[in-house]
Amino acid sequence: MPLSAANLISNPSFANTMQPIVYVIKPGDTLGRVIFNYYGVPMNSPRYQTLLKLIMATNSGLENPNRIYAGKTLLLFPEDYGHRAGQCTIEDALNADKLMSQQTFYAPMLQRYQNNLPTGTNEQEAFWAMSWLQENYDFLSLTTGVGLTSLGNMTSEAHSAIIRQVDLDYKAYKQGQITQNQYNYRRQQSLALYKDKVGPLEKVLLKGKTAREAIRINRSRALPASANIDRHLAHLGKLSKVAANGGPLLTIAGGAMSCYNIAHANTTQEKNEIFVETIVGATTGTAASGALALFLISNPVGWVMGLTLAAGITAMSYGSGKLARYGYTKLGSQPDFVTSSIVGDVCR
Repeated sequence: MPLSAANLISNPSFANTMQPIVYVIKPGDTLGRVIFNYYGVPMNSPRYQTLLKLIMATNSGLENPNRIYAGKTLLLFPEDYGHRAGQCTIEDALNADKLMSQQTFYAPMLQRYQNNLPTGTNEQEAFWAMSWLQENYDFLSLTTGVGLTSLGNMTSEAHSAIIRQVDLDYKAYKQGQITQNQYNYRRQQSLALYKDKVGPLEKVLLKGKTAREAIRINRSRALPASANIDRHLAHLGKLSKVAANGGPLLTIAGGAMSCYNIAHANTTQEKNEIFVETIVGATTGTAASGALALFLISNPVGWVMGLTLAAGITAMSYGSGKLARYGYTKLGSQPDFVTSSIVGDVCR
């Protein structure tokens, strides 16, 4: 039997068992998006209008559902509460102003939350940047991980050796060991092989030039004949270091973001789920990346296979973390890793 409107408003103990969350509206948000993200209800669902009425009724400052502003706050009640309030709205033609009197119960909490929001322009920009990063970190970390692993393959010593072979063949030609035609043929073969290995990344790796344009013998007497080749090999070496250092930095960034999420999680259960997902995902990714690096030293692959391997390792890392989190959630007796370790003290 639906709860009556009078009991809903006059019973603070009931309201206290159905705590809302305080949601800060982000740039680009719509009520439809908020309802979908929080309740999992799309706009074409019959429940959408009920939830929309609930949000309108429990947020006094919200007059037009099509106009919400970044930085403002919304009270979002749990879904079960939404069902009951929605039934009351339909059954009793509940007046929104009466239901709004319930907001006095949450006013102190809401005011404290608003007082903690940054007021300075720089602080607000940092706040929204962190909010956006928190929401999109999974996508960013996955794509960055694929990119770094692919870059490491493309700039590996095995691929740089193809370019270095051009210099060795030129020296052999100058020493009379091979003819000019033989040198030209070998150079063409080496550059064609390099282009085949790196594919569309050729100009990215060689500063906007093709291999034929970049890997040329210097004809100026002021510089060594191999000056152009040496310059591009040095550039590829720097990119290789970026790829090598990028993996650990990405892992550190992932740990920092997980620590931030743990600090802002609402329950101990959620904190431990984040912790387990992060540890297992990072460990799997590090081990797989190390194994791939060893494999590529003696088995250089083309850009397509390199991209496929990079995507596979990233998916393995991400999937293992999610699987570990699911397994932890399903455990009958769940150990509290966060509270019993230094993580609980650091991430708060």
